[in-house]
Formats: sequence, C-alpha cells, structure tokens
Amino acid sequence: MTNRRLNKILPAVKIAVLIGAGTHVVMVLLHSILTGEWWRLNAFALLQLDLLFPSIVEGTGWFIISYLFFTLLIGLIYFFGVLR
Repeated sequence: MTNRRLNKILPAVKIAVLIGAGTHVVMVLLHSILTGEWWRLNAFALLQLDLLFPSIVEGTGWFIISYLFFTLLIGLIYFFGVLR
C-alpha cells in the first residue's frame, strides 16, 4: 500500500472510531438517564472492564478513580505526544 493511500485511510479510520465511540457514550448516557443505572457511566464500565473485574464498577470510589485514570491518560498523551 502506498503512503498516499495510507495517509487517506488513517484519518478516515480515526474519524470513524471517534464517531462510533461518541455514539456509544451518548447511548449509554441516555440509557442511564432513562433507567437510573448511573453506574453505567463509570469509565471502566464503558470499556466493559466489568466483564473481567465485576467489582470495578461498584461504588463512588471506583467511579472517581476511573475518570482520574482517563484524565491521567489524556494528560500523558497530550504532554508526550504518543499518538502523533
């Protein structure tokens, strides 16, 4: 595959993944509002890590830790430019 083609495909894949992830988060948010299952907004539950570690979505502590983890991850990516 040529560089020119790859340079067109990669941005398209990134956009498709972002749209899919955004849609997923909106659907989970709507589901949480309608059913009152607020634990589903836990970032670890969004990634379905609760399938491997069921207790990771229980309680406010894990909810806060999940978003602190993703804040740290975003900060690391921003400062070190891992995904450039």
